[in-house]
Amino acid sequence: MAFDVKADLTSQTARINYDKTKVDINDMEEVINSLGFEVLGIDGQLEVNEDEIYKNDLKDKRNRIVVGFTASAILMILMYVHWMPFGLSMGVVSLIISIVPFLYVSLPTLKAGFNGIIHKNLNMDVMYSMGIAVAYVSSILGTFNIVLDHSFMFYETAVMLPSFLLVGRYLEARAKKKTSDSIRELIGLQPTVATLIELDDGGNILSQREVNSN
Repeated sequence: MAFDVKADLTSQTARINYDKTKVDINDMEEVINSLGFEVLGIDGQLEVNEDEIYKNDLKDKRNRIVVGFTASAILMILMYVHWMPFGLSMGVVSLIISIVPFLYVSLPTLKAGFNGIIHKNLNMDVMYSMGIAVAYVSSILGTFNIVLDHSFMFYETAVMLPSFLLVGRYLEARAKKKTSDSIRELIGLQPTVATLIELDDGGNILSQREVNSN
């Protein structure tokens, strides 16, 4: 076996035992990145600002959520006002309005789902990606009456689905951070120094000294 991996998704770390003659760090980084994860560095060799990464991740998710729900609201309103400028059909207008928000909001999910299929790992991202992609593709087909008709246009749904998914992942990221911080605080309460007491047969103290508990 070239290597053995034990991953902890809670702490977002992985311990890898590997044979240097068969695989190197660059090979492992390529595999990890291809699975949809990001290699931040090696413990002890690179200082990683976890708080900054956490804040940037939440900001990115929050921006995508705002864009997603805003676009969904516009598309839903469009269904009732029937705004069709320049003689364009409602389907074409919906396509124009939705295409950029859809790609921006759903790209992380679609990318993760594609990586899952490539590596034959049928996880939840694959299921989400299929649902999102089917909703949008059927909307395009319905817009141009290719196989489907206009009753199959679900542009607002295709944008809203990944938005709701990001809300869940946003809340999950915050919960994981709080759990991780609590674990670190508990570990910090562990004493690092202990008092070693030597007794004689009668129970009298012969000596005592402080030693490192680690």
